[in-house]
Amino acid sequence: MTVTRNQAGQFTTGWTGGPGRPAGQRNKLSETFLSALANDFREHGQAAIERVRNERPHHYLSVIASLCPRQLHVERTSPLGELSDAELEFLQETLAARQAKLVQAIEPADEPMNTPTPPV
Repeated sequence: MTVTRNQAGQFTTGWTGGPGRPAGQRNKLSETFLSALANDFREHGQAAIERVRNERPHHYLSVIASLCPRQLHVERTSPLGELSDAELEFLQETLAARQAKLVQAIEPADEPMNTPTPPV
C-alpha cells in the first residue's frame, strides 16, 4: 500500500486511510461490557444497591448525584403573570378589604386603649 501526499504533506484525494481498527470494534467492546453489566445487575442489582445504601451512604448519594443532570433549568413562573391589569387591581382591592376586616376583628376600634396615665 503506497501512501501518497501532496507538497504540504496532506493525504491526496482518494486516500481511504490505513488499516486501523475494524469498523464497529469499539462499539462491540462497549456493547459486550454493557451487556455483561446488565446481566449482573439483573441478578444482583437490588441487593447491591441496598447494601451500598446501608453500608456506604456517601457512595450511594454520589451515584444518585452523578445520574442527575448537571444543570437543572428552573423557570420561575407566577400564577398572577397571566392576569390582566383589571384583574390584578380587583384582586388587590379584595385582599385589602379582607385585611381590613381581619385587623378590625383583632383590634376593635371602640375599645379604649389600656395606657397608664402619667403621674401628675
